[in-house]
Amino acid sequence: MEMEGKEVGIFTIMLMLWWSAGNCLTLDSTVAKDGSGNYKTITEAVHAAPKHSKKPYYIHVKAGIYNENVTVPTDKTNIALIGDGIGLTIITASKSETKKFATPNTATLEVYGSGFIGMRMTIRNTAGAIGCQAAALTSATLFNGFASYYQCSFEGFQDTIFAQIGSAFFRECKVFGTIDFIAGDGKAVFQNSAIYARTPMHGQGIRILAPGVDDFTPNPGLVLQNCSIFPAPGKIEMEGKEVVIFTIVLMLWWSAGNCVIFDSTVAKDGSRKYKTITEVVLIFKILNEIYGTGFIGMKMAIRNTAGAEGGQAAALANAPWHGFASYYQCQFEGLRK
Repeated sequence: MEMEGKEVGIFTIMLMLWWSAGNCLTLDSTVAKDGSGNYKTITEAVHAAPKHSKKPYYIHVKAGIYNENVTVPTDKTNIALIGDGIGLTIITASKSETKKFATPNTATLEVYGSGFIGMRMTIRNTAGAIGCQAAALTSATLFNGFASYYQCSFEGFQDTIFAQIGSAFFRECKVFGTIDFIAGDGKAVFQNSAIYARTPMHGQGIRILAPGVDDFTPNPGLVLQNCSIFPAPGKIEMEGKEVVIFTIVLMLWWSAGNCVIFDSTVAKDGSRKYKTITEVVLIFKILNEIYGTGFIGMKMAIRNTAGAEGGQAAALANAPWHGFASYYQCQFEGLRK
């Protein structure tokens, strides 16, 4: 099943209504670290769920830190994992490319069964920037399947969310990362979500969106609607070093990749170099570079807040390779270039 624009909107309304009536929900199983539920691990609960279910199978994951890699296989359809909230229900693991795992299999949560719903939890990969590709989520629902995520936080560095195949819908989520941290060959829509760019390793830049293309998902692409892109909260220590962090909003893997950003805001903290630093809030230099053909920006504000003392500080650098980019009802704010 494909989720196009109309279906996505309908599904969102249904999801919100369903959650508002959550007190009437009949859970099928409960996972609890302390043994008060049916299972102590999420993997056990998923394994016990019926195969090829035609209706949602609700698994409540109580608050706690679950150190496990969770896989929802293709024959486990319509699984719903319901946590107790971001920062309360936490699934964490640390697989990475440097440990010889393929990118999809680095994920803390791998979703292959169509109809999956993930709600109110944190999904984290702790491999760090040094781990290279290390996903928090692989969403790869085969046969034009779909998955949905509501009020979840995805925390990683490179390839945090790997939307590999099929359709994925994210609403009121948080995504943290550095390089290609929203990526994949499938189609993924993010609504009312916050995107946080983390501090990369020395010599690295930041790339947020990396849409690709394959032979399995028709009309692939990444969409941000009513989203905000920020520096990640927190501080960094870089004593005696210059701090210049480049951030690219979009980098296409292949020329046929697609991306749309609209009703969204991209903000940044300035364009300066610092010689001696003990603690400094993450600095961005030229956040808004576009290296991709077919990019569309709609109804969005793009700012460079470096001010007059920042020298050359662009709000937008547009450089699609052998292609084009389009902007409609956008506001670009800066002082020089």
